[in-house]
Amino acid sequence: MPTLPFDASAVLLRAISDSSEDAIFAKDREGRLRFANPATLALVGKRLHEVLGATDLEILEDKDAARRVMENDRRIMESGTAEEVEETVPMPGGARRLWLSRKTPYRDASGEVVGLLGIARDITQRTRQRDALAESERRLAFIVQFAPAFMAVLRGPRHVFEMANEKYFEVVGRRDVLGKPVLEALPEIAGSPFPELLDHVYQHGVPFAGNDVALRLGPEGDAQERWVDFVYLPLREPDGSPSGVFVHGVDITARKRIESALRDANERLADSDRRKTAFLAMLSHELRNPLAPIRNAIYLMERGAAGGPSSARALAVLDRQTSHLTRMVDDLLDVTRIERGKVELHRVPLDLREEVRQACEDHRPLFEASRVALSAALDGPPAWVDADPTRLSQVLGNLLQNAAKFTPAGGRVTVELTASDGAARIAVRDTGAGIAPADLTRIFEPFTQSDQSLARTRGGLGLGLSLVKGLVELHGGSVVARSEGSGRGSELVVTLPRTAAPPVSHPAPDAGGNAQPLRILVIEDNEDAASSLAELLELDGHAVEVAHDGPSGVARALATRPEVVLCDLGLPLLDGYGVARALRAEPSLSGTLLVALSGYAQPEDRRRSREAGFDRHFPKPPPLDELTRLLAERAAAKARGEAPGPQL
Repeated sequence: MPTLPFDASAVLLRAISDSSEDAIFAKDREGRLRFANPATLALVGKRLHEVLGATDLEILEDKDAARRVMENDRRIMESGTAEEVEETVPMPGGARRLWLSRKTPYRDASGEVVGLLGIARDITQRTRQRDALAESERRLAFIVQFAPAFMAVLRGPRHVFEMANEKYFEVVGRRDVLGKPVLEALPEIAGSPFPELLDHVYQHGVPFAGNDVALRLGPEGDAQERWVDFVYLPLREPDGSPSGVFVHGVDITARKRIESALRDANERLADSDRRKTAFLAMLSHELRNPLAPIRNAIYLMERGAAGGPSSARALAVLDRQTSHLTRMVDDLLDVTRIERGKVELHRVPLDLREEVRQACEDHRPLFEASRVALSAALDGPPAWVDADPTRLSQVLGNLLQNAAKFTPAGGRVTVELTASDGAARIAVRDTGAGIAPADLTRIFEPFTQSDQSLARTRGGLGLGLSLVKGLVELHGGSVVARSEGSGRGSELVVTLPRTAAPPVSHPAPDAGGNAQPLRILVIEDNEDAASSLAELLELDGHAVEVAHDGPSGVARALATRPEVVLCDLGLPLLDGYGVARALRAEPSLSGTLLVALSGYAQPEDRRRSREAGFDRHFPKPPPLDELTRLLAERAAAKARGEAPGPQL
């Protein structure tokens, strides 16, 4: 059995890995450790000479944990496919920690898997914080849903119902209000003061409180009179613009009926007045007691969602670290694909002016947060290139992120686009840390990090500029770095070959106004993901049903003949591929649009879903603009009476 090849490059790898807080290791085909950085040694509590050449069974005291780790390694090497796994690892002293490991099969020159490379990070604390936050949100949602006060959230100038709790459904006498404007959901309030009050609160941001208000709500012929105390609270976007209205209140019908009965009794029995007053005081106290926890829950909901001190910090940390980890994993995968020639470019004619302008706008919040000025010189004529818009955006994003990261507050970053001699050049200049002369070419090598180099990613893998170089060269271009030295700013210049401007095309008339709603089936085992996606689709007027596993999804599709099926691939009992094959075997569903939803959306994943019978493949969560556009096209075709065709 061949062993992992190690040469002089191991010296460089050791220097990089020694500075990492992540555990970095390599094993041969039999699971023997061949490389370990200090973080790995700290994880197992041993010295290097004690672990080299040993398996996890020989290194770890917990043999069950060791067998699980080795089984994961063996499966990954046999499959030849990199995986991200969470593993519980015993620490020295008996503690147990949760580690997130990215394990990649290592191949020799002939392509044979000869070992495994791994990077692991302790996510115990992050996982605990995430679970605690999720539990807090579940408790808050439970409190709101079953609170004795009625609550609802209305969004937009038409006051569309986004949320309503059980007590609200009881007060209005119906449940079918979600996703509808208030006048459509509650037609009986037309002509009453309520629509004008909602408009006033929404437009002017001034709360309104109503006490002892009589209502007669419910379907015609079944309406009941109720009395309520309520308040309309304005909801705002972060920029201060109106977002919606929050409605909450207390159904005081029982109290009002008691008051009425007591008033009647007072007319008959003058001496009952004292007892009535005492009774009403006690009753009012008891009815209003629940308002304190209700108001606290509202306070938590409003501030937690809008970034209150504790929840906002927790959400920001989780979002920042998850995004950072995702970005590192994506970068590592992309570098591997570039080196193996597995990146597919989907080229279209692009005007670089628009691409650079959009990239600058997308990253402007990053510069504003860093207090770095960003300007772009894009006044020249169109600069057309034949490029993949997604990959080009990735190139520009990496350049801008590096410039922002290594330019101190008060500095400036300038982006300039020039076109001449059959080439278009994008120059990103900054007044930041600069680049040492020895690093001007080295910064484009994978895993390169230097305290003064733009390639340093502050805890990442040093892949940003390596990705830029690889993607630019795939487009037939080049990238160079210039700097007068450390502390004197830097300039990175991307050069791409120009192409002729595309012929002017005239868009087809928009048929969206005649589009018809679609019958859609969502098959998703995650109930929160399924219900939220269904609600979004229903907001566009579509009729949506939901199934939570493969067999029930197939049964529901055969029973209802949906026009569109949105299907998760990782389903229980029968996976999404099996669902697609079953539906494609049914002639009556031949025109149904099958859309795969998956956390994996690389070319090989899309190929596999296409072979199973899916028409489209979206990553999870699905990009709502693309999904909406796809459904609008299908709905427009339906309105024109066109037979549905494949969407490959």
